[in-house]
Amino acid sequence: MLTFATNEDIAIRASADLPLICPREQTIASGSDGAFRPGDVWTLRSSTVDFSTQGVLSGQVIQLTRPTQLGARSPSQLFMIDSVGPFSVTLRRQGEGPLKGDPPAPTSGLTGVQFRVMTLAPQIVLAGQTLDQRFGLGNRLADGPGVDPNSARILTDAVVLLVLSRQYLAVSQSGAGQPDLFATKAAYYQAEFNDLIARFIVRGDNETSRWSVPPAFGTRLSR
Repeated sequence: MLTFATNEDIAIRASADLPLICPREQTIASGSDGAFRPGDVWTLRSSTVDFSTQGVLSGQVIQLTRPTQLGARSPSQLFMIDSVGPFSVTLRRQGEGPLKGDPPAPTSGLTGVQFRVMTLAPQIVLAGQTLDQRFGLGNRLADGPGVDPNSARILTDAVVLLVLSRQYLAVSQSGAGQPDLFATKAAYYQAEFNDLIARFIVRGDNETSRWSVPPAFGTRLSR
């Protein structure tokens, strides 16, 4: 199965909107009894949610909403799942290693945290399949030197852009949020995707092939 990108790649590009464009049906776990113990401010615990049993995995995204009485300027933040236990998850900042950056809780600990673990894995897989069907990437990776490092980065960006364009469009058509704004963002990411694909290079056994944007990657968006 070709994916090329991760939840983290998408979260880095659209962190503010991720909870809006990720379908509620793809919530892996949620609760309102999240707690951080004093001195262990990177581990979220819950007495009611067994994270490992519910399928929470390293690399998924978790949204934390701090108690309103704290008066935080930005009460809701996104973190990455670094490791998973039965009733706890260890977190980290996007794009950072463990214990790097501002922790999600004060050193004194925190209780009453709302949390939602989400994933765009199905959309990432579909986007990877779209690229594979157009460029035969699976065959190239299996039978030859495959994709050079620069093109691998382009593929990651392409999957991210395609997922974002599709998700923003889906939300705009649902009437939720701000439809006009989301439609504009969908068009923006689609245009960036088209430009990226026009410069996409795949290395085969004996040649380098430059691909132009096929008709299916035109300006019409589809879910």
